Amino acid sequence: MTSVSAGSPAERAGVRAGDVIVAFAGTPVSGTDDLLRLLTDEHIDHEVTMRLLRGVDDRRVQVVPGELAA
Repeated sequence: MTSVSAGSPAERAGVRAGDVIVAFAGTPVSGTDDLLRLLTDEHIDHEVTMRLLRGVDDRRVQVVPGELAA
């Protein structure tokens, strides 16, 4: 990711600028179009696992797409 919006679900999940998202809800992601296609109503407000690469580290984070900041 080139940037992570303050207060966004991604930021709350621990995603940082520079992380590379490689899977969302178990489905491989090869680019922004893939990720946008996967952000469907079925995932909004439901916790899903997102796999990302941070440098050489392979990480998994839990994210709730569409979740509003408290």
